[in-house]
Amino acid sequence: MILYCFFAGAAYEIRIPIWPLLPPIEESLRMKKLWILLALLAGLGIALVSCNRSWTWHQKTTVTIETPEGIKTGSSVTRVTLIDHDSRFSPPEARGASATLSGEAVVIEVVPRKYLFALLKNLPDMSQLFYPGEAPVKVAPRLEATREPITVTLKPKQYPMLVTFADIKDPSSVQLVDPANLAETFGPGVSLKSITIATTREPITKRKILETGIIFFSGEELKEAIKNKKFDNQFLAYQLFRKDFIYGN
Repeated sequence: MILYCFFAGAAYEIRIPIWPLLPPIEESLRMKKLWILLALLAGLGIALVSCNRSWTWHQKTTVTIETPEGIKTGSSVTRVTLIDHDSRFSPPEARGASATLSGEAVVIEVVPRKYLFALLKNLPDMSQLFYPGEAPVKVAPRLEATREPITVTLKPKQYPMLVTFADIKDPSSVQLVDPANLAETFGPGVSLKSITIATTREPITKRKILETGIIFFSGEELKEAIKNKKFDNQFLAYQLFRKDFIYGN
């Protein structure tokens, strides 16, 4: 490094070697690598401490009804993922277990072009069905590891919401179905026999709902239908959404 100094009208050149002022190149590179390694180890430690545990299993919902033509059944396999948000880096209000359900509702064609849907909405918690009173995070590993099917028959108060459509292509024609009186909706001789939930290794059900030809309102169409009171049951206009029929699938 060269410095020029001016004194009494004269210029003086001063040469200062720079290398002694800097660490050796090899030592600098070693230090840089060391700091990178320490940062990676610190990041790994944070990840290990803050990661959430999760478990996944499949469950099969089966609806059985009696009709004048005989017994009819419909079933759907859904996937449940339970996540334990037990990270020391999460705020207290964000901690605890949460479950997500992916799949489709159960559908049965009771009579030609007249369908019964057992929705994802209000589907009971499987962990509490099989192991009532136990914490979901304690039950989840057992459900995930289950090989042989475990089946529970639901009580009427545990039934998911049941609906139908006067016209499958008109979302505003949705109607609630009374599980104790299917004949009121579908005609004489039709009754609900049972709804069961079982663990299973079967794949998730796909596209059965869409194969019925069902149409869902878009967001704007739904607002317009509610505004103009097009729904046969106005209460359901605020209660049902596409995700109650198909979710994450």
